[in-house]
Amino acid sequence: MNIPTDYQIRAMNEADCESTFKLSKMIGWGMTFVDWKQSLVYAKHTAFVAVHFGSVVAVAQGLVFEGKVRVANVIVHPHHRRKGLGTLLVSHLVDHIKSLGHQHLELSASTLGLAIYKKLGFIRGHELMTWEKTLVLPQEQAKIKRLSKKSLEEIVKLDAQAFGHKRGSLLESLADKTFVDKTDGKVSGYLTLIPEEGGIRIGPWAHKNKEGAKKLFDEALSSIENSKFQNVIVTTNGNNPYVNDIVAG
Repeated sequence: MNIPTDYQIRAMNEADCESTFKLSKMIGWGMTFVDWKQSLVYAKHTAFVAVHFGSVVAVAQGLVFEGKVRVANVIVHPHHRRKGLGTLLVSHLVDHIKSLGHQHLELSASTLGLAIYKKLGFIRGHELMTWEKTLVLPQEQAKIKRLSKKSLEEIVKLDAQAFGHKRGSLLESLADKTFVDKTDGKVSGYLTLIPEEGGIRIGPWAHKNKEGAKKLFDEALSSIENSKFQNVIVTTNGNNPYVNDIVAG
């Protein structure tokens, strides 16, 4: 596949995070500048950008968790779409990942990217949804308890059941932002909450029952420092009906 005229594909580096942050903000994603820097920890040798006259106009990453690779954070600037750039960039990334010896790839895709990924041989799996709403947060604050090693292991297993793959290193990095619910001493649900400019982002989030999922949601909201209206972005999965019902309600 030929590179469109005036475009260059190269490896992404930390200096590109400001540009990729602006791209994600432009299309309404909740990723922060810090998120982009953190993503390079898991995509140190598996992230690429497309450059047009010195400006980053597209990005695609392969996040490596527990030896598995997940294609993620694929964005093409709206002014540079419908030129085959997204397909070319992801194809380049996939070829590079294969050259490193990885044979199984997963990805998260928006509806805009479905055609690209089908063309590259990906098969549709779990469905993810993003919810956004404005809430008044409660005055009383909740605190996140420090996770034990055993609790983290149980969260990883529950997360894999809900989202289809193990993400131990990611969940460990979010340990100080994770609420946990237990039943008979075992983890029955968890929720991560990440404050960011203009609001908060919730997810991953999963629970074995609706009551516990609601309890975690309320605890997470009560942890915010003030009661101002906050924009809340929640990422859920089709395998989490309790979570979806709570957010949609």
